[in-house]
Amino acid sequence: MLEPLRLFHGNPITILSGYRSPEVNEAIGGSSASQHMCLDGAATDLIIARYPNLDTINAIFRLGLPFDQLILEFGERGWVHVSHGPRNRREVLSATRSGGGVVYGPLRIEP
Repeated sequence: MLEPLRLFHGNPITILSGYRSPEVNEAIGGSSASQHMCLDGAATDLIIARYPNLDTINAIFRLGLPFDQLILEFGERGWVHVSHGPRNRREVLSATRSGGGVVYGPLRIEP
């Protein structure tokens, strides 16, 4: 899924996080159900140089690339979380910090 995205943008993809051991995931405050802990590389946090994170999410959606979740993590100063699974739900969310935690909500994709 990442290679078609790289070709579309024409820029390298910077991977910020891929697989995480349960210990690392806990240490960074990741969800206990995080797909980052799947051994098959089910989740990636990424940015693409010179492209806004929201544009990256829109591109993944418009290209019809397979995904379970797309999450705009903490806006344009954050990153894009993309995951896949056996039943891709095509869930598109945003994550914001609130009260010492993280709140997830729906993210509208531009047509």
